[in-house]
Amino acid sequence: MGLFRAPKLADYWSKKKIYVNQIAGVMSRNRFELLLANWHFQDNQTADTSDRLYKLGHLLEQLRTNFQKYFIPKDQICVDETLVPFRGRLAFIQYIKNKRHKFGVKLYKLCLDGGYTYDLKIYCGEEKVQGSSVPTNIVMNICEPLLNCGRCIYVDNYYTSMELGHKLLEKKTHLVGTLRKNRKNNPKDVIHKKLKKGESYSQESNTGVVITKWHDKREVLTLSTKHTGQMVTVRSRRNAEVEKPDVVADYNTCKAFIDLSDQIKSYSSALRKGIKWYRKIAVELILGSAMVNAYILFKAVTGQKMTITTFREEVASCLLNFSQEHQNEQEDTQANQIKHILLLIGEDVAYATVKYQKKREEPWQPKPLHKLDGSAFNAINTTA
Repeated sequence: MGLFRAPKLADYWSKKKIYVNQIAGVMSRNRFELLLANWHFQDNQTADTSDRLYKLGHLLEQLRTNFQKYFIPKDQICVDETLVPFRGRLAFIQYIKNKRHKFGVKLYKLCLDGGYTYDLKIYCGEEKVQGSSVPTNIVMNICEPLLNCGRCIYVDNYYTSMELGHKLLEKKTHLVGTLRKNRKNNPKDVIHKKLKKGESYSQESNTGVVITKWHDKREVLTLSTKHTGQMVTVRSRRNAEVEKPDVVADYNTCKAFIDLSDQIKSYSSALRKGIKWYRKIAVELILGSAMVNAYILFKAVTGQKMTITTFREEVASCLLNFSQEHQNEQEDTQANQIKHILLLIGEDVAYATVKYQKKREEPWQPKPLHKLDGSAFNAINTTA
């Protein structure tokens, strides 16, 4: 239903010509609504209701296992959050003002190069741990299987801190991210340094953490355990050469992993309004993240260039047993074309003479236009 969006669910089975599709020939509306009303992932009578995610059952764990089974991460990984839009009643609903959909269920995602979702976690309430901040605990937990391998984690200013940098260095993992001014243990010399546009200033701790301040359109603070803060030349969007600190150039490239995943997922999205939160999460995981991952794997294995919309069409056609011959037959039964013929009368053009030609087995060819003299004007019923 992401490929063809109707105003209401019942319109997919409407007999109006504007809503004509092949869904009614595969499943009746009553059967679809019955299956949708009874779509569950856990038995409510035997489920552990103390777990806020018990409605999803084993769906989340099965998807996470398959995501990690068929893709080997490289040395660059990105951690960030995304929001599944939902405005119903829910104990762990979140409000994020800088998102397009401000209310919804928050997901923490670990994405790889190309937008592949390697792991995810649903936020379902406070996750405070004694001796560690919440952002640090989130990054350490979701990246635990990938630590101690020399990889580099890219995060935004919500997660970045000196505490996280030190903990990842103990796990033989680098950290790169933007930094907030009010974080603990930030060097005051860097925070209060006055810079002109284009200048940068860096300072390294005795533990190998480098804090860099760069003034572009505004001041930008970054933290890195693998960069030195030296200036490098890169190409801008307008193909102009600009100088940036190496940490900023690297961060802009790798932090876009999750943005690319959300962008691909937004094309032909199957999300619809509903009051069941677990149903919306399931649609997002199955027809969103899982579909994007399958699309990335398909391109990597076959080497074919294909858009995500075309890939969704192919998957839907295979599930519905739509053959190419069936699609060609549908195209041949389209409405007949209405052809208008203009007759030249002297130097004027008569617009009222219109002929309608129905579709025939052989393609219809209009007769050549002949220039008529003025005496033939009265013999033609026109309103030129």
